[in-house]
Amino acid sequence: MGVGESEVIQEIANKISNILTSMTPSDNDDRLVGMNSRIEKMEAFLDLKERDDFQASCFLGNVKDKSKNPDLVVSLQKVLFKKLLYSGDDIHNVHMGINSLSRRLPSKKVLIVLDDVDHKKQIEDLVGIDWLGPGSRIIITTRNEHLLKAYGVHHIYEVEKLNDEEAFQLFCKKAFKKGHKMADDYTNLSKGVVKYANGLPLALEVLGYALCGRELGEWESEFAKLKEHPDDNIIDVLRISYDGLDETEKQIFLDIACFFKGEDHDRVFNILDACDFYPKRGIRVLEEKCLVKVIGGNRLWMHDLVQQMGWSVVLRDSLDPGERSRLWVNESVSDYKDSRSWHDLNNVLEDNLGTISVHGIFLTLPAKEELELDADPFSNMRVLKLLKICNANFSKCPEYFSRELRLLEWHEYPSESLPQGFRPSALVELKLPSSRIKQLWHERHRPLMKKLRLIDLSNCKCLTKTPDFSKVPYLMDLTLEGCEKLSELHPTIWDLQHLVSLNLKGCECLEILPHSICWKSLQTFIASGCSRLERFPEIVGNMKHLSELHLDRTGIRELPLSIERLTNLILLNLRECKNLLSLPSSICSLTSLKHVYLSGCKLIDQLPENIGKLEHLEELYACQTAIRRLPMSILLLKNLQSLCLHGCKGLKLPHSFSGLSSLISLDLSGCSLDEGAIPDDIGRSLSSLRSLGLSENNFVSIPESISRLCELKELTLFKCSNLRLLPKHLPPSLKPLVAYDCPMQTNYPETLTIWTSDKGICFLKCQESEGDEDETRHDPLPIPEEHVKQPFAKYLKDLIGPELEQGIELRVPHTAIPHWCSEYQSGTSVTIQLSDPEDSNSSWMGVALFVFFEILDQSFEMEETFCRFQASDGLFQKRSVFANFENFRVGSHGVCCYQPARNFAGHCESKPGNTSSFSLNESTQFDGQRVRDKFDLPSRCRKVCRRFK
Repeated sequence: MGVGESEVIQEIANKISNILTSMTPSDNDDRLVGMNSRIEKMEAFLDLKERDDFQASCFLGNVKDKSKNPDLVVSLQKVLFKKLLYSGDDIHNVHMGINSLSRRLPSKKVLIVLDDVDHKKQIEDLVGIDWLGPGSRIIITTRNEHLLKAYGVHHIYEVEKLNDEEAFQLFCKKAFKKGHKMADDYTNLSKGVVKYANGLPLALEVLGYALCGRELGEWESEFAKLKEHPDDNIIDVLRISYDGLDETEKQIFLDIACFFKGEDHDRVFNILDACDFYPKRGIRVLEEKCLVKVIGGNRLWMHDLVQQMGWSVVLRDSLDPGERSRLWVNESVSDYKDSRSWHDLNNVLEDNLGTISVHGIFLTLPAKEELELDADPFSNMRVLKLLKICNANFSKCPEYFSRELRLLEWHEYPSESLPQGFRPSALVELKLPSSRIKQLWHERHRPLMKKLRLIDLSNCKCLTKTPDFSKVPYLMDLTLEGCEKLSELHPTIWDLQHLVSLNLKGCECLEILPHSICWKSLQTFIASGCSRLERFPEIVGNMKHLSELHLDRTGIRELPLSIERLTNLILLNLRECKNLLSLPSSICSLTSLKHVYLSGCKLIDQLPENIGKLEHLEELYACQTAIRRLPMSILLLKNLQSLCLHGCKGLKLPHSFSGLSSLISLDLSGCSLDEGAIPDDIGRSLSSLRSLGLSENNFVSIPESISRLCELKELTLFKCSNLRLLPKHLPPSLKPLVAYDCPMQTNYPETLTIWTSDKGICFLKCQESEGDEDETRHDPLPIPEEHVKQPFAKYLKDLIGPELEQGIELRVPHTAIPHWCSEYQSGTSVTIQLSDPEDSNSSWMGVALFVFFEILDQSFEMEETFCRFQASDGLFQKRSVFANFENFRVGSHGVCCYQPARNFAGHCESKPGNTSSFSLNESTQFDGQRVRDKFDLPSRCRKVCRRFK
């Protein structure tokens, strides 16, 4: 946090031992950054309820190094006696110290800090177990969380890294001399350095010192160098945790650092387990030592600098790249050809320099690269276990792969089959996507591969048949997606009782599945896009684990009655099954179903009468089907959240929606609904509804009860050719109401604000569709002034903020300047002050104009509105187009324009007295306003106006 870790902990100890005195570290030591908040959290952890001092306190730093032999432990015990008990010279060995401390410490209220502990015995020799009396506290710092748990620590606190603001502050303290103001050119680069350090204080300090006093060009060069080759001081400190690992833990760490950062935890676990690295314990140890963590999505992660420390360990193993354990090129590096890792790996492969020392190779390039090989590149790598190739085209196809391979991943593998002599008995994953494979391996030379869990042959366009699967009995994941010529599956596939996922998506030539199936472990079955597949197998036996069945865009004509055996099916996808005639009634016994997709099944004309039995159903999509009637039992679907019936022409709705209180989205557009077809109780029954689609229907009005839909945020009504009347009241939460091509509002091309409330503004969007030849013109709907005065200003305040990057333009119909626009000026331009002449620290957030004008002739063309910037000394600086008033029809209009200050960067300087003027080559009345901050905005919105004659 700005100084050494021990100094920080000492500062915390001093702070706490003084029982929360008013003096904080930042008050008297500008070296410390981010201390106050962390001390407060530490105080909360220690649960100090009284304000009297500890009777004594002691800080023991660097315990790990100071207890390497008994004499050093005795020295630490003497320090404890001297600081806490004011004696200790008579301690001659560790056992004597333990006896004396255990007898005398319980009688005093003390605070003890043990810094950098790496073994449980160190704690036991110094403070024992249950030695301390009431009110005493021990703080132990360590890199090993397991040690704390083993000792029985009650509260474990992981010190937070510096946040962005703290990190930037610390870096600037080191990179810029005291009193030196950072130039703008350095800002972005400084932020890049801070991002790279990712809150690690040591890295921020080292980088700051390295860049201090250098020119900008040197900064860029030095930073690029440090990213490629981190400072040894950083690496050496981080390596302390690595050096404390056992051999298998080190191997796990290096594999994650070099190959698997960001990968799925379970996948990596299986690969490491096959490498005999015991990952269950090993990964836990790495987590406890903060070298690795599992983040969202179950991915393995580590700090960039920790990863680079791992890289440095591998690079230091040998000067000869062919003798190193791991070789890699990171695809995220755009300039990889300049990197040392590319140079080393390229030489090893092209010159066949690899040796028995090479454990893994990951060559994943961001773009295609040709490699000219002198010989088989892997012939000498006899114990190679991990191999991944992506975007690398070899001039020769390798003829040898190590039998020790656990992972073989080669995108666009160039050969029609794997090498004849390949015997991968230990292989866990085989991934050859987009390859030229015709036959995976020669059948008579197939080894038994009991460890193989995954085969990925996706997009292998030449593959016509699958191999015999009898030699891979424990296969769990088989992906054949995009194998367009695949016409048959080997019968042994049905014997894969450990298969969890089968993906046949896009296998367009696949016509036949077996008569019956029984995969007792299968969870996901995907046959999407198998357009020639007309029959789905009978389900026999137990398939209770199947949760997802995707048969969309297949040629299936019917589902078997035995589908009822899929008792835990959650998702059934039948989209675009254009030959499917109906759903079996047995589907209603699948009470676990949550998602049913039938959209585009044009021959399905009814839903099962007992569909109400699907008590957990959340989504039902039946768009563009022939369904004309909904079964009454649909009202029993109390958990249904989305119901889409778009395009079901002639649909008859139930007389009530009662029972569908969980419904969030309802789409009835394109159903040819007549007047009165929508149940009158829609507002009372659908209390959770947020989105309602009623477009392309025939009704004249919609029920007034819609005003009770308090959660409704979106209502679409476009192309309702008979719509003449909207409810008097609409839900206050509604925004927007979309009504394109409705005759009631045919001719207004832009957004019109027509309803407002204290919760927001409802927009009526009534833009005509392209090609509309209707040239009729109508006056815009007037907006009641009370609807605009407060809610519109509130809307703008919420919309315009520091995070807004682009300008905005909002249009409303109007015929006169409202009363709340109390200030405007006549003339061809208006000038506003960008900054306060009397306040050099003033700043501005943006510029807003409210413009009112009337167009009498459609042939009239509006001109650009220019913004001119002028300095306080009168010198012209710049001219910029502020707004383009285009595509307005005849009538009166109001437009609110806003541009954030960042859009004027480089056009003007924010100095006292600088001004901005707005002008148009027309006779005008208008006023502009500088928006100083977000809280200034509502009043400005009521003042800013402009009128064109």
